[in-house]
Amino acid sequence: MHIKNGWNFGRLPDGTVKITQIDLDAPEDNDSAPLAVIMISASEWQSVIAGMSAYEDSAEAFTMADAFHTASGKLLLTQ
Repeated sequence: MHIKNGWNFGRLPDGTVKITQIDLDAPEDNDSAPLAVIMISASEWQSVIAGMSAYEDSAEAFTMADAFHTASGKLLLTQ
């Protein structure tokens, strides 16, 4: 998922979130390395989402972020 300024977010199979920044001014055929690569574990990502939510950094917010990130949130959405 691209947001802006070359920042891309991707979710890996184990739940890790990979954030990369590419040089938007580089030629398209340029295979240069990204400007930045950040790997955030699933639990750290869930903590970020919980901490930025309106519920702030609470156990309830973390539980909801965990359910949403791991797809167990489907249960929450259907109830």
